[in-house]
Amino acid sequence: MPNNDEKIKEDVKNQLLWDSRVNADVLTVDVQDGQVILSGAVLDRIARESAERDAWSVHGVASVVNLLAILNYPIGPILNDDELKNKIYDTFHWHPTIDASKISVSVNEGLVTLRGITNSYWEKVKAEEFTYDIKGVISIVNELAVVPGNMISDQAIAEAVIQAFARNKFIDIDSIDVKVENGSITLSGIVRSWTGYQLAQEIVQSTLGVVNIDNKLFVKE
Repeated sequence: MPNNDEKIKEDVKNQLLWDSRVNADVLTVDVQDGQVILSGAVLDRIARESAERDAWSVHGVASVVNLLAILNYPIGPILNDDELKNKIYDTFHWHPTIDASKISVSVNEGLVTLRGITNSYWEKVKAEEFTYDIKGVISIVNELAVVPGNMISDQAIAEAVIQAFARNKFIDIDSIDVKVENGSITLSGIVRSWTGYQLAQEIVQSTLGVVNIDNKLFVKE
């Protein structure tokens, strides 16, 4: 491991140890060519997202792969798989942004699989986030397919994303390549900060017509 990777690894570990939301003692940090890989288990989605932000905040980090599982130990009675499944369906029905009639849920010892279709990529993301917030959910396999209500051409999707990037002060559009094929979008190139990386991801997720995202952006300060 290059010396720079060793320094990044040490700094990420110290950042995780500093963060009271994260139990750093049970997490593993690996670094290769500036890419940080987080593995282990945390108690909830807040801890998982906090650990990722902590890694991104360290100088020299080019990308972060978050493999952290969520233990999500429930407070109070433990729900069995059928009860957990019903709880997930109830949650979807309460959220107007989710069309629960198009989603099927299966649960096996707290491991949740989501199948079916959503009208947009952000709806797919929200379905997973809402599920993670339910106590007793350990892990999620999100197999939801994105099927837009109206077909949008690849060119129109690419133009919408590029224009949104150009309007954003944290993103240098000249440093990013956007490719779209059958609604699947690939981002490659460089952003100057974790904020830019996150905003690029959010912009693509919110763009109509996007069915899949391959984010290959690297952070270069």
